[in-house]
Amino acid sequence: MKTFIIMICVACSCVCAYGQTIAHPWSVQDGGGGKSAGSGFTLMSSVGQPASGTITGTGFVLEGGFIPGLRQLSGSTSSLDVAVASAWNLLSVPFVTDDMRKTTLYSAAVSNAFAYTPSGYVVKDTLQNGAGYWLKFPSPQVVSMTGTSFAPETVDVSAGWNLIGTISYPALTANIVALSGAGITSPYFGYTVSGYYSEDTLKSGFGYWVKSSGSGKLAISTAPLIAPRAATSAAVLKNVRSVQGKQSSSFGGELDGFQQLHVHDVRGQERTLFFSGVAENIDVSRFELPPVPPGDMLDVRFRSQRVAELAGAQGKSEFPLQISGAVYPLTITWDGANDGGTYTLLVGSGKEKKEFPIS
Repeated sequence: MKTFIIMICVACSCVCAYGQTIAHPWSVQDGGGGKSAGSGFTLMSSVGQPASGTITGTGFVLEGGFIPGLRQLSGSTSSLDVAVASAWNLLSVPFVTDDMRKTTLYSAAVSNAFAYTPSGYVVKDTLQNGAGYWLKFPSPQVVSMTGTSFAPETVDVSAGWNLIGTISYPALTANIVALSGAGITSPYFGYTVSGYYSEDTLKSGFGYWVKSSGSGKLAISTAPLIAPRAATSAAVLKNVRSVQGKQSSSFGGELDGFQQLHVHDVRGQERTLFFSGVAENIDVSRFELPPVPPGDMLDVRFRSQRVAELAGAQGKSEFPLQISGAVYPLTITWDGANDGGTYTLLVGSGKEKKEFPIS
């Protein structure tokens, strides 16, 4: 009979414009770069001359337009209601707006907007399309956004974990293409009050984690186009993207039969870890979680940054835990079938160490 120790370290509707001639009576708005807006359209990242004015010819009148050039031009004005939880939320800006300041877009948030870089979290006052952000709200509520829709989009990613944003329409993760050295090596993770979970559809207005094998771009698109959601009713707030249960939802049936360790804090937040001393032929690298959230949300993981460990695969008999954002005291419960192993929960160290047999 084997003995394994579990150790806790408490520590679009497109707008097309046609140029007629180089000689024209138009006036250039911004010298060919940046952003130009008009009724029903927004032009971003132009290489060419956004222009306004009126030109008349035989059989046509053109009011407002662009000298041809490389450009990204999308959509008409759209609105979206995003239901947020009374806690930290992963969000993104799915429209082009005239004011991208955090204080304008998320005026009810009680935290800074935190983006993620290879060096860690950074505070952002002005937000960008294509990036994801952590924001905390004091109560469940609806954030209403209006702007010009865009799709498709390419998002820059670095080697390692990336916090990305979404386009103006839902996009299947299966349709996302890695370009220019990027390589997708993890599921796409969303976040709720129940913790991280894997997602097969990126939903407008939310942020997601993904890990890349190198620096490059992710091409996010949707086809056919699906209109943004209509106004959110009060009933929707009762189900704020809730994924009840445990972090196992990220890995399907791969963790069936694993022992489960449930950690609860005094606020009622719960996270679950999985481990086995007898399972075989499972790639434990798939169980890695995204970086720990900022702030005071409960996060429980193995020190390896995984949600599950397999003793047989690594020749290990001891698995330290990492707990953050907890409000003590903690309650730890055990759930698992008898698999022939003997497991012990070890709390503390030295003279303060206590052992609790759990099977």
